[in-house]
Amino acid sequence: MVIAKEVRIKIAYLITSLDVGGSERQLVAWVRGLPKERYECHILCLSGFGPLEQAARDAGAILHDLRYPRKRAPGTIRGSTLPAAFAAWLRLVFLLRRLRPHILHTMIPACNVLGGAAGRVARVNRMICTKLALGHYRDKSRILARLENIVDPWFDLIHCKSRAIMEDVLRREPVPAEKLRLVYNGIDLAPFENLPSRAEIREKLGLDQKSIVVGTVANLIPYKGHAEIVEAAALLVPKFPHMRFIWVGRDDGIAASLFERARTLGIENHLCFLGPRQDVPHVLAAMDMLVSASHEEGFSNVILEGMAAGLPVVATRVGGNPEAVVDGETGIIVEPRDPAALATAIEKLASSPELAKTMGEKGRLRVHQEFSYQSMIRGLENLYQELLTMPR
Repeated sequence: MVIAKEVRIKIAYLITSLDVGGSERQLVAWVRGLPKERYECHILCLSGFGPLEQAARDAGAILHDLRYPRKRAPGTIRGSTLPAAFAAWLRLVFLLRRLRPHILHTMIPACNVLGGAAGRVARVNRMICTKLALGHYRDKSRILARLENIVDPWFDLIHCKSRAIMEDVLRREPVPAEKLRLVYNGIDLAPFENLPSRAEIREKLGLDQKSIVVGTVANLIPYKGHAEIVEAAALLVPKFPHMRFIWVGRDDGIAASLFERARTLGIENHLCFLGPRQDVPHVLAAMDMLVSASHEEGFSNVILEGMAAGLPVVATRVGGNPEAVVDGETGIIVEPRDPAALATAIEKLASSPELAKTMGEKGRLRVHQEFSYQSMIRGLENLYQELLTMPR
């Protein structure tokens, strides 16, 4: 397909919603970075918009709501919601026929399935899906796995956010290696420049200036590992009475049990839950280190943001984490589901501020060199140009 230079390339992105999450913020960053004179970006939300709606509009996106009911979480499809899902799918087909995008780009498993099927029926010219995470979700839902196996071959290219994801897709799904493309997430360093002082931010957050602040930015979902952080905190607080653990993210129903466990361990006063925030760079600037205790991960935006903020990172050896964090240089990699190992790594950084500072500085340099915003946008544009020049 050859498109005249004066014609803007119309891209339709399908995602569950615009809630505050890594994938959603990354999509807004994509739209913001693509040249407006060359691209017209539409974001099609399966289950309404959310807190990032205005940011998406400010980035230049045209938004569409497919009105699928949220239930527990955006995009969750169960037997009881199949009629509503089918109705949303029909709306998607008609919307794609009306928009006639040059490219349909889907994200998140449910959207990949619904979007792939709708795009095929609507005869969208080119389709690409993004694999955001490892395929553990397929182990929990055989129906979703079978549907993905049917739909995957309909995509012209499959974008993976890490080499770990690429390897996992090849192992689990009937996709030829020739269709896979790697484009890492990238971080815009500008929001991390000229921030208020750490003391000022801590004062606004109600944090003691002398505290050792261990931060985690992740929605409260079981696989994000907050339970292990609570257990690690119980091991650390007796040694570091001024240590505070702050959590940023949406509560998906486990906060009460986590804080009940913290009360049982006698450390509830050392935990601070800030909820979802849109000023993540500011909150990161108040921390001494970032901890990601996930049991599974594709490629973490938050880890890159922590490195961009100059923080040493403690992360679990899952997914693309070891591709981002250089163990022993920009942070410490530990095994997942191991509170003792997590505590040991945190203690090492807390006991050696100079080591933590050096790791943070190296991490920031690594983000600048390997995971820049500009590199991500160039990679994305290369994917779209490849799609548009592929023979039918």
